[in-house]
Amino acid sequence: RACHAFMKGYDNVVPIWGIQRFEELEEWLAVAEEDPDLDDELAAVIRKDRAELAGSFCRSCGYCMPCPVGIEIRNCARMDRLLRRSPWKQYFTPEWQAKMNRIEDCLGCRRCASRCPYGLDTPNLLRYMLKDYRAFYAEHKDELEQDKKERPKAKAFGRSFVFQKQAAHSGIVTAESAVERKISLAESSRLPP
Repeated sequence: RACHAFMKGYDNVVPIWGIQRFEELEEWLAVAEEDPDLDDELAAVIRKDRAELAGSFCRSCGYCMPCPVGIEIRNCARMDRLLRRSPWKQYFTPEWQAKMNRIEDCLGCRRCASRCPYGLDTPNLLRYMLKDYRAFYAEHKDELEQDKKERPKAKAFGRSFVFQKQAAHSGIVTAESAVERKISLAESSRLPP
């Protein structure tokens, strides 16, 4: 609501939507229909968001890269926002855990900080992100463990089962159409004789 109300004050501004689920699209469309004005309550939301996103907010521009020890800085340095502003379970795969744990290998060379156009103290920011990542994991560990218990069934059927399950829960496609899509993709990826 605050974003929509703020944008109404600028004729030349359009949203760049970061919509990942159908429910988010429905929410945005409902706000557009409501068409709220910028009042004191929504202005307070904007001030809070600005304060939260200011200072140590990594914009993921990638100028800090490459890291001499292979830290994926542009994503690791904004992990707290990724965990709290997007579907977070995807960031606790073994691959992501390895990426985050690589922060422990930081040399403190400060190459990343010297390249940052926003003047971020990248090495300290990364250490903070790793600490926050681990705290977030501890807070959500039971839920993640429950998901792991459900995953062995998916592994038995391979990626197609996982794809079906995700597609079915999205509300956009059915499990059957997901299987058809997988078969279609597999057939289209074959090289001609």
